Amino acid sequence: MQQTWGWLVDPHGRVLVMLDRHGVPSLPGGRPEAGESPCETLAREAEEEVQARLSTPYPLGYQQVREHGRPPYAQLRLGALLRGLDPAAPDRDTGEKYQRVLIPARQANLLLGWGPEGDAQAHAVSRIWPPRTTRPAQYVPETGLDFTEE
Repeated sequence: MQQTWGWLVDPHGRVLVMLDRHGVPSLPGGRPEAGESPCETLAREAEEEVQARLSTPYPLGYQQVREHGRPPYAQLRLGALLRGLDPAAPDRDTGEKYQRVLIPARQANLLLGWGPEGDAQAHAVSRIWPPRTTRPAQYVPETGLDFTEE
């Protein structure tokens, strides 16, 4: 497993999507450091990239990625409940401060554009963590959000 990515879900069934400075969407995640488990990788990457605090991640599966000029590799997909989002800060690796958006899980793949594989992942997330209430998509304030009191 070369990379780990997370479907991070708030109590309302919305998924945290990060947008880079060009508006390109992604889920938090990345490459493991030496000796790191996939769950540790996701927790570290989520904290570094989008200042997210998570519950224990749950494995959803993996997908094979094929990029031009590279041999195929696997990306592990994990899901976790968001405990909160701390104030926005630059990513320690890239220096970029990502915009954070919460989107209903069933609609997240429309933004991500991952096709049928992404739809299947979003469906799994909705099945494991069904929304308690219906909330629309929203930008996360720079000051963050705390879900422990909800």
